Amino acid sequence: MSASVLVVEDEDTLRTSIVRGLSRHLSVPVHGAGTLTEALSIIDEHPPTVILCDLDLPDRAGIEILGELGRRGLHAAVTFVSAYTRAFLAQIPKHAGVRVLEKPVTIEQLRTLVREDLAQHSGDAPSPFGVADYLQLAAMGGHSVLIEVGHKQGKIIVLRGELFSAYDSFGEGDTAFRRLCLEREGVRCTTWRDAPGTRNVHGRWEAMLLDEARALDERRRDGFSSDPQELRVAFSEPAPPAPIAVIEPAVDPAAEQFSQLMEDGLSALLTRQYPDAWRAFRAASEINPTDRTVQANLARLRELGFGKDPSEN
Repeated sequence: MSASVLVVEDEDTLRTSIVRGLSRHLSVPVHGAGTLTEALSIIDEHPPTVILCDLDLPDRAGIEILGELGRRGLHAAVTFVSAYTRAFLAQIPKHAGVRVLEKPVTIEQLRTLVREDLAQHSGDAPSPFGVADYLQLAAMGGHSVLIEVGHKQGKIIVLRGELFSAYDSFGEGDTAFRRLCLEREGVRCTTWRDAPGTRNVHGRWEAMLLDEARALDERRRDGFSSDPQELRVAFSEPAPPAPIAVIEPAVDPAAEQFSQLMEDGLSALLTRQYPDAWRAFRAASEINPTDRTVQANLARLRELGFGKDPSEN
């Protein structure tokens, strides 16, 4: 199976710009999708090696892409983009197969991360996504989701990013959450749209999760298990990526200047420096006035109020 990249972003202009910015420097196909439904159609036709996905999509929560990959038996390096806080993320280590970036992010950052993921991709099956992984991503994105643990008849409801309730075959509430929070087998996450019922979990999920991880680690060290793999409770860190060499194609000066202006404009868009974006795309338009991406970006910036002042032209 050949390598490819999938960008899932519902804002049309931004998605087109990211796809173009990545395609220019990568030797693999880069596909774009505006919804999770579109993304799944592309995944079925062209299973991606790397996925860049917004957590906020118009049809379903972006984190559902993890479960969809698992159901298809596919492995891809997944990077989510979210407006979470650094302090929150620092409380829980990342899953080896998932990365979360804080907005705003530049095209240079995206390109570097995609190259790293392509370089270290092995095609091996990843460790399964667990309750903690889904809970962390739902909290970061402020999503309402149902996390199910089939073999324990367990379910956890997260309402707008807040842990709301937990149930399993032995009971409910905080104790049920503690029994479920470290599970990694048979875990499924879907968007929650129904009435949530009565709240029965009142503790902080981060603290309960870390307490259970420490308690399980202590039980293993005390001899309750001889399997060292079980000491890897909920997360693992990815290995450092191998370096990858990139050979840039030769271009004529005008094309090189146009590409640089497009790069500058995209970076300015991603970091919300809209006046700089206007100037870059306006200069690119003078080189190639028929380029559709340039004109789409200029039209969007005009809608935001830029370009109306003659001094901005």
